[in-house]
Amino acid sequence: MRKILLLIGAAQCFFCAALLFAADDWVMPRTPNGKPDLQGIWTNATQTPLQRSSEFGNIGFLTREQKEAQETEWRKRIIARAQPSDPNRSAPPASNNNNPGGYNNFWVDRGTDVIEINGEYRTSIIVDPENGRIPYQEDWRGKNMLAQLRALPGVNPFDGPELRPLGERCLLAFGSSSGPPMMPVMYNNNYQIVQTENYVTILVEMVHDARIIRIDDEHNADYAKGMGDSIGHWEG
Repeated sequence: MRKILLLIGAAQCFFCAALLFAADDWVMPRTPNGKPDLQGIWTNATQTPLQRSSEFGNIGFLTREQKEAQETEWRKRIIARAQPSDPNRSAPPASNNNNPGGYNNFWVDRGTDVIEINGEYRTSIIVDPENGRIPYQEDWRGKNMLAQLRALPGVNPFDGPELRPLGERCLLAFGSSSGPPMMPVMYNNNYQIVQTENYVTILVEMVHDARIIRIDDEHNADYAKGMGDSIGHWEG
């Protein structure tokens, strides 16, 4: 059985599971207290981008032919990039920032499939606004604390750990793997869900963050949390 879970973690956490089943008479597994049993290992790896390509405009879905063509092209690209490197190759050419490159295809796991919801193949993970793109504010750049620190006179981006991103320091999953929202990134797109009567925990493969969701509880405003304050309730 193949499991695909698109996880969105927010102040109030809702689970959206897209499951593909071989039989029409499938019955939802339930925990001893009667709640839907989502426990297990899941992945949200997908080739569907967060933002929709401008070529699709307001078209939210691919045709089956477009979907199959894209997936075929992606698989060909993955196979090509996975070929062994020439051990006798020369050094990479010098660049402006002298970056020799990072991960090769061995480490990458972006998935091979398009997101399918209710039999439709999405052109973007974003569903609102209609164009499937992030509605940035005009003055959004430079507003976060890290950017403000780096903008100070005489400050070098590598002067200290406080000037490096949390993901680079392995303090929090980078690329919003741990959310909110929980998004697919270049690799480590696996999640483990564990349930009890009063809690649901999502263990993130990337940096091993754990999102602990309290069921039928209220938000705790006493102190701020790096991943927010997750509460939830069951419907069904």
